[in-house]
Amino acid sequence: PSFFKPFEIVLSLFKPPTYGTIDPTVMIGVAFILFYGFILGDVGYGIIIVLLSRLLNAKMGHRHEGVKSAATIGTYMGVSGAIFGAIYGEYFGNFMEKFVFPELLGIEEFHLYLFHRAHDYNTLLILALMFGVIHVPLGLILGIRESLKHHHTDHAIEKLGMLMGLAALGIFVCNYFGVPPFSLQPFVYAGAAIFAVGVILIFKAMGVMGLLGLLEIMSLGGNVLSYARLMALGVAGIALADIANMLPGMMGYAIGIPAACGVHAFNIALSIASPTIHSLRLNVVEFLPKFYNPQGKAFNPFRKETQW
Repeated sequence: PSFFKPFEIVLSLFKPPTYGTIDPTVMIGVAFILFYGFILGDVGYGIIIVLLSRLLNAKMGHRHEGVKSAATIGTYMGVSGAIFGAIYGEYFGNFMEKFVFPELLGIEEFHLYLFHRAHDYNTLLILALMFGVIHVPLGLILGIRESLKHHHTDHAIEKLGMLMGLAALGIFVCNYFGVPPFSLQPFVYAGAAIFAVGVILIFKAMGVMGLLGLLEIMSLGGNVLSYARLMALGVAGIALADIANMLPGMMGYAIGIPAACGVHAFNIALSIASPTIHSLRLNVVEFLPKFYNPQGKAFNPFRKETQW
């Protein structure tokens, strides 16, 4: 779809997908926008990123197709960040909560958020890990589908064994932390049975090399934990924005306001770079290798297009 066409610039880092395999452009587009907005989560920052992206497109988009795609993706990023910011109730950090409502409007208690991530880090971490719980197994499922489609039965069995091992690992972790209903004893037995079947499938597909397959299950657990960066980066952004909002009170308005603007500008620059890199990493490192086979060749026509 044309909405996701700009994300082809991301996949240009690889060779094109092999003929007859999955083109992950749409999935990359959805996940990247979602991850970025989850990290940024600020209405003010999101609006500024949208404005900067449209300015970039107006100045250079008509001359460079890559710049146009990057500006379009930047617009999506800003909109996603603003939507999550409305959910979190963040407008340049706690600016609205600290100054606008109590100081200008005289309202002491006013909740402008659906979920205040700055006050509930545990829930934020769980939500971040849930992205991994969905994203990593999805990559394995797509890998199983692709292997079966191209009659690579051993690869499909291997990936199914790893998926079952990862599921069992998830059950054990939930049981350890007392997450209902996995805290019940029958789930421990079910997890052990799933893990045993997964191990059998791995050794069936890989033979003696199945020992490495068992290590890969642990690695998949690390892949899921890697999504905790979505929470950590967001919390770092909150802290910097709130520090900026403290400066006028600490340094006086004459010095504090310019200093606050400078810190917010620095934070916006970080909010463009760091979440972009880590959102891409989660897609390129944790998700794509489980099914994506970039061994195709780009289409090159025999003659150039003419102007008439």
